[in-house]
Amino acid sequence: ARASEEKYRLISQVSSDYTFATEVHKDGSANLSWVAGAFEKMTGYSFEEYVKSGSWLAHVHPDDLEKDAQDMEKLYKNQNIKSEIRTFTKNGEIRWEQIFAHPVWDKKENRLIGIFGAVQDITVQKGIEATLAYERDLLQIFMDNIPDFVYFKDEESRFVRINKAQGHFLGVHDPQDAIGKTDLDFQNPELARGFMVEEKHIMETGQPVLNRIESNPTDSGEPRWLLATKVPVKDKLGRVIGIIGISRDVTEQRESQE
Repeated sequence: ARASEEKYRLISQVSSDYTFATEVHKDGSANLSWVAGAFEKMTGYSFEEYVKSGSWLAHVHPDDLEKDAQDMEKLYKNQNIKSEIRTFTKNGEIRWEQIFAHPVWDKKENRLIGIFGAVQDITVQKGIEATLAYERDLLQIFMDNIPDFVYFKDEESRFVRINKAQGHFLGVHDPQDAIGKTDLDFQNPELARGFMVEEKHIMETGQPVLNRIESNPTDSGEPRWLLATKVPVKDKLGRVIGIIGISRDVTEQRESQE
């Protein structure tokens, strides 16, 4: 018994989540009956304190109460749940938690009589996701408002992302319509093949093309000049995985100079 207790204590110290059991009564009321793992580390409460302070519902963030109620409805229908809920710790800190819950079903009474589950702290993960979302939104604002044509391509010269200006240049209403396609789908075949050969060379050598004036006639054959830059994109290991391109229509300046 002492050895088992010591193992349980050690597991509780190193665990980053906790497990629980809840009893559900005929009148629909429920009470937390057992916890194990990092319960105190995550909530700040001992089991007894937590129950006296109102248990789970008393610590769910007000904005997530409806979501928690929807999760309970699924459990009452004998369905497993996987959910993300914000809760308050003993010191008032808001934590994001991922809930895995399994209903215990009494077939004779045909009702929910208990819940077994696990709770994982995902606060750090949510913080990272929020930071990435913020950076992504900033990039999107930049992409949507810069007048230059901006695009990202993969190793096969397929568009993976373009801005509105590039979409207008290619003749697509929605930038998403260009994703997965190449210049061959939008431009003069001979011109498009030349771009793809050049981009392959950039990715093989790692040498960018910077501020080059290039001819790119309109569909009607009228002269059009672009100031183009193409730079290889590398992953964390230094491998080239595509290119980013930025172009600007400098036809008026070019004609004025001539």
